Amino acid sequence: MLPSTPCLIIQGDLMKPKTWMLSTEGQVVMGPDDRFINGIAAVFASYYNFNLQYPEDGSCTLEFIQRY
Repeated sequence: MLPSTPCLIIQGDLMKPKTWMLSTEGQVVMGPDDRFINGIAAVFASYYNFNLQYPEDGSCTLEFIQRY
């Protein structure tokens, strides 16, 4: 079961991810891809392009990453 908000799915070890996929609305919409930085960019682009608010439980962290 996947969340409805944009979510980065990591495949492999968390510290050394092999691939990633992007899910939104409970479905995988991008990936798999092997460049982790592209996955981070895809998550933030999804929030921006779809004009979504960050989830409340992670909003401070996502806002920090976005700004810095």
